[in-house]
Amino acid sequence: MHPLLPAPTKTFHILLSYPLSVRNLITFFHGATYQTALHGLVQNPRSIILVVYADRDQFTSLQSYEPWVLHLKTEAKGQLATVLINGGDHFWGQRAGEEMCTTVGRWLDER
Repeated sequence: MHPLLPAPTKTFHILLSYPLSVRNLITFFHGATYQTALHGLVQNPRSIILVVYADRDQFTSLQSYEPWVLHLKTEAKGQLATVLINGGDHFWGQRAGEEMCTTVGRWLDER
């Protein structure tokens, strides 16, 4: 997780299909390091974050994403937007991929 750049530079963070359930495995069991970095980012008042996730992700279930997203929202001090894309999976093929691209593009345009 990259930190915010010094002001006046705006830094945007976009998390697509954040691999919550397999984070420890893909980080060689350093998941806590990434969790700490994400926690610090979300609590930074200058943060601008978009989280996009899908209801059919092959690595993280919707039942895992929902409480995690709620937790992020409750601890956020900066700007945090979350978007659930129905019918999408971890690899964003076809219609869900188009919807994800539109969502990210619109979010960036609004900044």
